[in-house]
Amino acid sequence: MKKITFVLIFLFLNVYSQFKLNYTDIQLEYRNHYTHKNYFEVSKIINENEEEYADFIFSKKDSSLVSIHFKKSKGYSGIDAKKLINKFIVDFSPTKVKTWENWSLYYDEKNKILLIKAFENYSSEKIKEINITIDSEIISNMLLNLFNSGINFNK
Repeated sequence: MKKITFVLIFLFLNVYSQFKLNYTDIQLEYRNHYTHKNYFEVSKIINENEEEYADFIFSKKDSSLVSIHFKKSKGYSGIDAKKLINKFIVDFSPTKVKTWENWSLYYDEKNKILLIKAFENYSSEKIKEINITIDSEIISNMLLNLFNSGINFNK
């Protein structure tokens, strides 16, 4: 009976460990270039022909996904960007919006999601980069910096 219990515990621990990310394996397999002490970044090629890349930022504390950064050399159309955003965010309805010449910031206060779109050549036709963040520390720092610089949001 003790052997069966030991085997079951071993199997349970082995299966559980498969859900955790091994940082050293990720660092060896992907380029890891985000140097914040609380996060690590994994980059992935989505479409090599269109030079489309994604950077996924994970928390070192619990391996949860905190931010995604998409970049495409040819740029995303408005429809492509909306499809991409809907793929990763459920029920996104921004309550605060701020637009500059070449980028826009959208903040959903209810779901605590920050979305930033960077446009190509100061034109809102092509979106060059999309950044989605759900980390409260990153969001509060970004909003605090904007507030301290005197920037007001449109509602």
